[in-house]
Amino acid sequence: MCLGVREGEHCRCCMNFVGCVICAIILSAAWIPSSGGVPVRAHQGAAGSVGRLLREDGGIQTVLVVSNDGHPDHFASVQAAVDAVPMWNYLRWVIYIKPGVYYGTVVVPEGKDYITFLGESAKRTVLTYNRKACDKKLDGSEYTILDCPTVIVDASNFLAKGITFENSSPKPDDFDYNSQAPAIRVSGDNCAFYDCVFLGWQDTLYADQGKHYYKDCRIEGNVDFILGYASAVFENCTIHSRGEGFITAQSRWCEEECLAASNSTFVTSNSAFVILRSNITGYNLATYNSTGTGLTYLGRPWREYAKVVFIDSILGEHIAPEGWVDWLTDTGPLFAHDYVYFGEFNSRGPGANSSARIGWSHRLTEEEAEAYRDVSGFLGTRNWLETPPSLEQLKESNMLQEKNWSGQEGYREKFPPRRWKRMGDRDGEP
Repeated sequence: MCLGVREGEHCRCCMNFVGCVICAIILSAAWIPSSGGVPVRAHQGAAGSVGRLLREDGGIQTVLVVSNDGHPDHFASVQAAVDAVPMWNYLRWVIYIKPGVYYGTVVVPEGKDYITFLGESAKRTVLTYNRKACDKKLDGSEYTILDCPTVIVDASNFLAKGITFENSSPKPDDFDYNSQAPAIRVSGDNCAFYDCVFLGWQDTLYADQGKHYYKDCRIEGNVDFILGYASAVFENCTIHSRGEGFITAQSRWCEEECLAASNSTFVTSNSAFVILRSNITGYNLATYNSTGTGLTYLGRPWREYAKVVFIDSILGEHIAPEGWVDWLTDTGPLFAHDYVYFGEFNSRGPGANSSARIGWSHRLTEEEAEAYRDVSGFLGTRNWLETPPSLEQLKESNMLQEKNWSGQEGYREKFPPRRWKRMGDRDGEP
């Protein structure tokens, strides 16, 4: 059985003879007999502090340490640690980011799956940068919403715990294409975030595609600050509006049958945002405007079939009575709301004024709501929702050893990458 592959599953590299040989080489390198003839774990890598641990499922965890205190045995940047992870890796690598503010961009590229960012707490570990769409590159071209985020995750099976992701661009005067400033873009499949904070103004958390899970997180912004096409569940989160605007901008682009028939790896027929048991907070109305009426909407459709539901959540007074709104332009709605599905169930708090909701929104039944409460059912499976190890667990297992390590980098065969097809054009950007 290959390392990192659960019982009953098949390793992709063992589908042919060459792949089996590669796995055999990897296995033989990973185990070194001790003096008593009993196998022990080997330490290997490229640079930085590392430890390895056999997981319950048979995989190996490797820990890289990042700090900005000049420690000679640590990586000086998060990107340097990411760069040290082999391409087409199938084992879990934990990048422990010590407390500090790390200024700069980070890209976790496609092919570097199974990476975990672990911080001591979101208050103490901050990844920040101040780039926005339409900023100029060195070659004179402009950044877009796809390449301007502080952190970009194109890999799958990415986990993060106890990290703040921030785009520190100042609040813009007007909100348009030039104001897009995501703190993070997540385009990989099976990605999960625990106890993380996402800070920005417009387009803070770009849940681009794939299946995502956000648990016990805080998300701040004011215009379309949770956006994208992903199938994403936000459970027990605090979603805070820093000013009037729109919380969500979901971009589901056709009906379930169309999505299911699409020839694309990442497409899921249940593309939707599920806000589950969360606290929707915002600015103080008395100090923000003279009308006393909330000016923040739960969402507007970025595409014709946008789908967002709020289940068992508490809504603050900043929420507009209508709840939802069309994507309006100078000539009227950008999309008809004939196929948009915006709904609520068991909303509570001063912003939960169901009698004033816009007519085309939905009030879910108990049975309909239960389908969204079933996170594993909605996302298809929970097998990939590993809870990242805590710092205490790593210390107890002696994984945070202060020693250098060296070895061969890129020891895995470079299997052909999975190519993800982006659906639709990018006009009408939020």
